[in-house]
Amino acid sequence: MLDAFNKKGVRRVLSRSGIEHSNEKNEDAITSMVFTPVRFMEWSEALRCFEVIFGSKLSDRLKSRVVASFLLELWPPGLRTASNTLVKQTRCEPDLVAYISFKEGPPLWIVGEMKWDSYPSKTELANEINREKAALQSKNPNADILIFSLVKYVRAGFDELPCQILSWTEFHRRLNEYRKFAPQASSYRMWIEDVSAFLTLAEQTIFTGIKPSYALLPALGSKPIFYRSGFRGFSMNYGEVPHIAGFRYFYAGREL
Repeated sequence: MLDAFNKKGVRRVLSRSGIEHSNEKNEDAITSMVFTPVRFMEWSEALRCFEVIFGSKLSDRLKSRVVASFLLELWPPGLRTASNTLVKQTRCEPDLVAYISFKEGPPLWIVGEMKWDSYPSKTELANEINREKAALQSKNPNADILIFSLVKYVRAGFDELPCQILSWTEFHRRLNEYRKFAPQASSYRMWIEDVSAFLTLAEQTIFTGIKPSYALLPALGSKPIFYRSGFRGFSMNYGEVPHIAGFRYFYAGREL
């Protein structure tokens, strides 16, 4: 899917029109595009992908232990825990869980939540994280659980949550930083380059402003992009003229 988006111009997967392109569906599409390739990597390269998100926090948890198995599941089924609003257990579905077992000692489970055009409050995100952790601990109380979330904006108080929280912009910056040290032709490096290209094409830099430190980001192509004023998501130009009043006009990252 990343290749289709990056190379073949398949942009409508993130269109905002139609029920099949609801925010929830778009977040699922983004989760799949970014993390499905990691499912098919050797565990050593897959863990390097998560190192982009966690940095030294991940190596501290690994503690030089010998990995016995690695399994990445998107939207793992069958998880249930106490509801925040009802007096009963309800379904709980993290966007991804990576199960890492070792030759010795308890397993490490990495849990991920992706937010694209949803803007949870600190309380809402905390409730979601706590439910997911409780559901997983019911499967194995001894598991070491490491949680992250990618969000549009890091709100006040997010740093107090028991979770690694990055904005998509910061994630993009880290991808470009880690690319400098990624071995040529490795799956890890190809993942970095593909995801970085996806975020560029998805205008992740346009709605937050072009960052000078993004030295490796390519300039936009010869075709301009329309970007609506006050619109927190993005709207790609598919060749037709948008029937929308009041938009800004960008070319190669500059507002004209």
